Amino acid sequence: MAAKRICTIDGCGKVLVARGFCGPHYRRLMKYGDPFGGERAIRGDALEYLISIVSQSQETSGCIEWPFGKFASGYGAFNGHESGYAHRAVCELVHGPPSDPKLQASHSCGKGHLGCVNPAHLRWATAKSNASDKKSHGTHMRGENVNGVKLSEADVRQIRTMLGAMTQKDIADKFGVGRGAISEIARGRNWAWLD
Repeated sequence: MAAKRICTIDGCGKVLVARGFCGPHYRRLMKYGDPFGGERAIRGDALEYLISIVSQSQETSGCIEWPFGKFASGYGAFNGHESGYAHRAVCELVHGPPSDPKLQASHSCGKGHLGCVNPAHLRWATAKSNASDKKSHGTHMRGENVNGVKLSEADVRQIRTMLGAMTQKDIADKFGVGRGAISEIARGRNWAWLD
């Protein structure tokens, strides 16, 4: 049996849950940006910071990173906004509410996943436009960018040359994936964008 991994906070001793912390320390990190429960960042600080960055944005063209809690995706977490996303709250402060609730707060810098909340980098955009931005920034989650993906672009190209010459099961065994993954490639449902 593997040894249990323990929270990285000295003297805690509780079992690790995420990002090196036990459950209570991780929840404090996500809520306050500090695993010690907000000793350095109390609840009102996030709202004050949010308002202050609107005026700061004129002073810097670089990214302004959200210093409080973040979602696992890296986007800033802000409990004072209905969506919970800090960048969306900033976009709403600067540009007003979206004209359509389906609009997304899009980053021109491509660093939303790193917690950027610079108002100068944000605008309301459609999902299609936001996805196009992600592709141009190289942050779109597809192909090798997807966590846990087993195949590389080179593997997929090689698989395509093998289709018809070998059974899908044999190809799947060779690459250590399920037959369904090979079937999806053969049908053009997965990796279709890859030429």
